[in-house]
Amino acid sequence: MMDNPTNTIVIRLLRHLQYQQTPLKYFNFWCLTLLVKKCQTQPIHSTAQLFRLVFAYLSSGILLENQLISTIVDPCEKDLVDAAAYLSTKQRLDITNYANSILRLIAFDKYETIFDEQHSKQIKTEI
Repeated sequence: MMDNPTNTIVIRLLRHLQYQQTPLKYFNFWCLTLLVKKCQTQPIHSTAQLFRLVFAYLSSGILLENQLISTIVDPCEKDLVDAAAYLSTKQRLDITNYANSILRLIAFDKYETIFDEQHSKQIKTEI
């Protein structure tokens, strides 16, 4: 999972958002890694595309308790186990709402409002 440099960059960006005390702070590292891997159902051509796909996936409501939409399944378990089962309903709603806001900012290329000013220039060059 971590052998792809695009995965590593996106996970580092998500970890940075966790340190900024966003609702992503509720995720553990394993769940973030599985989330990024699950978003690679199609060929990824850039880091920005994968970053956007992660938030599109989260904003679709996969964390909400709905049996029609698949969750983040832990591949190390024998049975189908939700890797985000430790999240409360409020935490799931917070993450989904946050993902919707971030997706809108990405659509308008507002990375400087997603990340702090120091890192926005570096992130735009990486993406």
